[in-house]
Amino acid sequence: MDRRRLDRIVYLTFQPANWDIYYFSKSNTSPRRLTDDPGLDYDPVLSPDGRWVVFCSERRGNPDLYALDLKNCGAPRLLIDSEAMEDQATISSDGRTIAFVSTRDGNADIFTLPFRPNRTQRMDRAVNLTHNPHGDFRPSFSPDGKYLAFSSDRDTPPTGDPAARRRAGEIYVMDRDGKNPRRLTTAPGWDGSPAWSLDGTRIYFYSARDRHYRIWMMNSDGSSPKSYFTIQ
Repeated sequence: MDRRRLDRIVYLTFQPANWDIYYFSKSNTSPRRLTDDPGLDYDPVLSPDGRWVVFCSERRGNPDLYALDLKNCGAPRLLIDSEAMEDQATISSDGRTIAFVSTRDGNADIFTLPFRPNRTQRMDRAVNLTHNPHGDFRPSFSPDGKYLAFSSDRDTPPTGDPAARRRAGEIYVMDRDGKNPRRLTTAPGWDGSPAWSLDGTRIYFYSARDRHYRIWMMNSDGSSPKSYFTIQ
């Protein structure tokens, strides 16, 4: 992992009147606005070398992934040509692979493609890692690139009245090729958005298990979960 990313942030803001992506680094005196399209732009992620921002945009009327070159500027480039939804990207630490969520095969699954931000790739070349009839979300590469953490509702069917069903999800980890998926959490409510520590020994995630949204952390094998701080 390129530790230079520690002083760089890409983020979404709703101000002044739309969802747009901004970039901030310690060397800048103020955030830099990266997008100004009328379509919604969200879920940005930096490439490990800090050059590329990958984000989801609805500027074509459909959620698609785009890549923006911070070094050479220019307009965002469509990353994947698809009629399905593509969102929630993560890039491996060596910068060679991108994992993301797509509905190409009928529901939300996790896919991978080589990370080639200079060209638009076809979705039919992407590899479906999960092939699950339930939803799989928010993939996150481990720092060594060997594993992907993600959230899923595959083992937690909806409960309650059909008109107002409540869903629950857990954190899982699998090999980077989709093999050996393993469930790490077991708690009521939704556990989501896993993120690895820099040394790969811990996973951070949000959870509403105690009726309050909090950031939790656990060992990478799912042991010793504990509350980290409360989301206001």
